[in-house]
Amino acid sequence: MKDKETLNEEGKALLGVGKYKEALEKFKEALRSDNSFVKAYHNRGTALSLLGRFDEAFSDFSQAIKLLPNVHNPYFGRAIVLMKMGRLNEALSEFNQAIKLCPEDSKIRYSRTILLMKMGGFRPISERRWRLAKKDSPCASSISK
Repeated sequence: MKDKETLNEEGKALLGVGKYKEALEKFKEALRSDNSFVKAYHNRGTALSLLGRFDEAFSDFSQAIKLLPNVHNPYFGRAIVLMKMGRLNEALSEFNQAIKLCPEDSKIRYSRTILLMKMGGFRPISERRWRLAKKDSPCASSISK
């Protein structure tokens, strides 16, 4: 039997080539071996989201937060899912929490900007601030997917 880390890595590779159902099975198998494996909850949430199974994805991201509340990744995942579900105010709250935990992650800030545009609360930023926002500095509190 493969260990949870190997299964997680195989699942990530499958996600990368668009094989979401196969990836989902790898993450499920990793969680059968360790039901507190945060990386697998996060990655399974991603796979479920990509399959359009938003309620289940939300649940997995929530479980990852329950197990490891001080990392930004699952909040970001939950924000994306909420945005896809049309629950924009809740999504904004999740983006803000992710930014609070990792203010230098430009991907989160960019996604929040897209949400604010959808909500009608976006004001353009200067070119200088845009260039600064595009710099991506991973946080120390990140889940190593």
